Amino acid sequence: MMRTLSKEDMEQLLALRTTAFPLAPGTNNPLVRERVQARLPFTRGLFLDGVLVSALVSYPFSMYLAGSVVPMAGLAAIMTAPEYRRLGYVRELLHSTLADLRESGIGWSLEYPFDPAFYRRFGWQSIPNGIVTELPAHLLLTSPPPAAKRISGEQLADLKPIYACWARHYNLTLTRDDEARAAWQRLLMPSRQGSARLAYRLEDSYLIAALREQTGDLMLTVKDYAFASPQGRRALFAFMGNFAGQTKNIRIHLPGDEPLGWDHPPAAGNHYQVLQARVVDVPLALQQLPSSSPARFLMRVHDDFCGWNNRTFRITLHPPGVQVAAASGNAEVTIDVRALALLLSGGSSARALLRSKMAEGEEGCLESLASLAGGRNTFQPQADYF
Repeated sequence: MMRTLSKEDMEQLLALRTTAFPLAPGTNNPLVRERVQARLPFTRGLFLDGVLVSALVSYPFSMYLAGSVVPMAGLAAIMTAPEYRRLGYVRELLHSTLADLRESGIGWSLEYPFDPAFYRRFGWQSIPNGIVTELPAHLLLTSPPPAAKRISGEQLADLKPIYACWARHYNLTLTRDDEARAAWQRLLMPSRQGSARLAYRLEDSYLIAALREQTGDLMLTVKDYAFASPQGRRALFAFMGNFAGQTKNIRIHLPGDEPLGWDHPPAAGNHYQVLQARVVDVPLALQQLPSSSPARFLMRVHDDFCGWNNRTFRITLHPPGVQVAAASGNAEVTIDVRALALLLSGGSSARALLRSKMAEGEEGCLESLASLAGGRNTFQPQADYF
């Protein structure tokens, strides 16, 4: 039996969590219990004879895609008791969850996998998500230094307009307006190393960071940032340069289109997690995107996990939207559901998918699909990991 968990299931869930994630904070911690209980409405479990053997969390989030806001489900905390593993229970939970998401009108699912290959079997695709790099702080020094003001948790809400302006330029970036968790307040939570976080507001940008020791030196680790204009970008990075002398390097997660990262290799010991995306339902995912140019073709989708996607669709792009209908006949384009997630999110070009044989057919049709990503890169900041 599968169902949403309730308070009566708390002790079973905590016991399962302790076994599945032994290195996570202990369940005797009141804050841990509070967080686990808060996400019970989003937690689905599989029971055998009344025993909870597997569970997952499906957060109701929203994200930016091609400049629009679309609903998305964030999968997290997927766990199975050791004695019930490799019996197909996670597979059952995932399929049931995807079917429910489809019924709810949600066309996308994102997750951070313990093993990308495991979830790829079920249709999730790893997506480019920038790089974590370490910049010498002195390289960012400018004169005169920009004005900045230290802010507290009560003032974090004032940063929302800056964040929204910045986040709309990327795909798969969370809007942070969901009620599933305290998205803005958690930005100032201490790091796992116990380092307090520092928050600064500039005129058109902001910085949230932590100072911690690394191999005898202080490292400024950037936890979150955003800018709303080119001037805000320049001021933000210049302000980071003010930490030169106190810290040698600045560790930061940068999008793939940020010039600051182009001349700097990924940081050593980079452990940021892989982001994966899945198209839950092809019509839903496509119809939520704006279209800027007309096109009409048949597309054959291969999806060996969600049968409702494994078919031929007639795609009609007519500004400002997209129409999708089941169809038959010879398709101009054949594409795997994993490759479709890459194309619609801006994670890959049409030509790259053709070269890798993740898609076949007319390049012009695939380019029409790729245009739905709005020319934006994929990026989800580390602060939004779920």
